Amino acid sequence: MSARRAVFFVGVLPAIFAACLEPAYQADRSEPAGSGGSSTTSASGATSTSGSATTSTVSSTGASNATGATSSSSGATTSASSSGGGAGGSGGCAAGYQDCDNDLANGCEAHVATDAANCGVCGKTCGSKQSCIASTCQGGPSCATQGPGLNDCGSGESCCVSELVPGGTFSRRYDGVSTLYTDAQYIATVNAFRLDRYEVTVGRFRRFVDAVTTQPWAPPATSGKHTHLAAGGLNGGGEPGWSNNWNSNLSSMKTEWDTQLHCDGNSPWTSDPGPNENKPVACLSWYVAYAFCIWDAGFLPSEAEWNFAASGGAEQRVYPWSIPATSNDIDMSHAVYGSMTSADVGSKSPLGDGHFGHADLAGNVAEWTLDVYANPLSLPCIDCAVLSGNQNRVVRGGGFAANDVDVIAAKAIAQSPSERLSIRGVRCARSP
Repeated sequence: MSARRAVFFVGVLPAIFAACLEPAYQADRSEPAGSGGSSTTSASGATSTSGSATTSTVSSTGASNATGATSSSSGATTSASSSGGGAGGSGGCAAGYQDCDNDLANGCEAHVATDAANCGVCGKTCGSKQSCIASTCQGGPSCATQGPGLNDCGSGESCCVSELVPGGTFSRRYDGVSTLYTDAQYIATVNAFRLDRYEVTVGRFRRFVDAVTTQPWAPPATSGKHTHLAAGGLNGGGEPGWSNNWNSNLSSMKTEWDTQLHCDGNSPWTSDPGPNENKPVACLSWYVAYAFCIWDAGFLPSEAEWNFAASGGAEQRVYPWSIPATSNDIDMSHAVYGSMTSADVGSKSPLGDGHFGHADLAGNVAEWTLDVYANPLSLPCIDCAVLSGNQNRVVRGGGFAANDVDVIAAKAIAQSPSERLSIRGVRCARSP
């Protein structure tokens, strides 16, 4: 995984003055060892110019996928050529640093790859619930601090890295190969969105529990919608979002959370931080999963969005890693399945990664999606979700105890939204 670094030139210093200062700058801010990891680039390595820009993503396997998607200014890395480089300067600074306060006495004080006040460029401030990850404002408060299960996932990057999924048209619950999944009629189109590279870790979820028990919290009514869409939500703007009727699923007592999150002996949850902080949190009801994603400045992916990411879009992969797409090769080096317990998120990367760079889309823990389960699926489908009917919700991806058939990208199962199992967790989606 290579790091891309943009060096921004703003302001003009006399050449001889800059030459004199350069050695002092380099001594003050030399490039950190290993900076090609989480502090400087996400798993996708996505970069784009602000405004309407063409984005290229690079999966952890090193394959470049030109998406041609348009990223909003809130989610993309902004280059100096389009933004003017911010208020500070970078002459003489080590790569990745800038003199954002224009105070030479402080040297190149801003590490723009991780500085939420100068994210990617001087003066670009991330939202109050976002972190600066690889020069891009991403994620929410679950990764605002550092620690196990927060900034050490995969090869040592932020556990909140969120990969751009460019969107497109494909067939839901279809791969053309697997039994029961050869009917291509359920065509859907999804717009670009971001999907977290990793399943939510115990460490990240612990921040949520701390927040809701320290000061009782529930999602505001109607929050959690796909507001980045032109219509303001899925189904042409008809997406209802969170209902206050669900608030009773969120306890304000830490002891109740400890009981719920240790629903059986295979759950990785511990009352206090321990050795499982990098494992995917489990024993989540649909309501709790939805609430977490809202708190973390995201939303639950629709079934169509999740399926699109896992299938590699129009490639219609059998498994997220399948090359060619019709390959049904699977073994323990690609996914956590047929096991007695989950593993650290990203433990099967890069072999098990999907087309867009996501880890553990097959196995480890099954993941809640927004939709109510329906069969047959609705048509037509343009940024659609099934949000009425029976109350069972769609779960995707299988889990650590599943067999090889249960973790294929096309498979969906129905589960009660109140059910909590140690094979079930969540990953959040976000605006592009």
